[in-house]
Amino acid sequence: MASPLVPEPRCKQCPLLKEVASKKRHFCNTECREEFRKAQKLARRPTDVHCAECNEPLDPLMKSPSAWRIYPIHFCDNICMAIYRERQGFFDNMSKKGHEAVQEYKAINGEIPNREERAAKASKNNKEAPPKAKRFPRTREVWGYDVIFSPNETANGYQASIPDLPTMEIVHCKTVTEGLKKLHKLFVQKQKKDPQSSSSDSDVNEDEHETITPSCPHCGKALVRDGHTPKGKQKYRCPHCGRRSRENPTSNAYPEARREEILHAYQKGSSLRGLTRTFGVSRVTISRWITEKL
Repeated sequence: MASPLVPEPRCKQCPLLKEVASKKRHFCNTECREEFRKAQKLARRPTDVHCAECNEPLDPLMKSPSAWRIYPIHFCDNICMAIYRERQGFFDNMSKKGHEAVQEYKAINGEIPNREERAAKASKNNKEAPPKAKRFPRTREVWGYDVIFSPNETANGYQASIPDLPTMEIVHCKTVTEGLKKLHKLFVQKQKKDPQSSSSDSDVNEDEHETITPSCPHCGKALVRDGHTPKGKQKYRCPHCGRRSRENPTSNAYPEARREEILHAYQKGSSLRGLTRTFGVSRVTISRWITEKL
């Protein structure tokens, strides 16, 4: 039984006692909750609003409270709005302003060209003065070789060349994509004509014409080809141990001179955070170097 000093919990919408007061609910059921929320929405909106054209009463819930405050007049639908604007001369004013703008443009630039004339003029300008993007050299990559696309004399296309392959002929193209396709075809044709000298990284011995099969650096077994790297190097895979390697691998370790320079700076009193910020080397790596040196 509730204490006489504490009011008994009641529903916010109806005067009935709440049946589940222990669960801290504020309404008897869902219907009471929806009616309460509808009453709150109506409290923030005007109640007596009519259409400016047909004078029919409008539903307060059809717009947000801010829309009722911002706009001075309201309509039932778009048909009433169009009729009201036409009766008030809204479209006539728009036509008048548009006609004045056209006359002003004609006074400055002459007659206004039609759509076909504008399209023909734009096409002519594009042919005579190509986009600025074709006035600068571009660089791409084909099978590990750097390709340079230089603008031609008329600046309406490119001349594609490969500096590492001076024997490769220069390709003339309008776009970079077209040039890459042409170079790819040239590579394929060269591969068919001379498969042994088409690549500098070939595994064929030209003197003895015997295939050189590399061995796995981990287990010593024969390797099989496994595609190429983005720079064109041959990748291998060992079918026995499953490890992968590539031809002529290069070390990713820091040079010894760089390492000594960082350790010398640490001995002079620089902190690990300062060395990381200055040299761009991880603090974990510097800590490992210090431990190895000690």
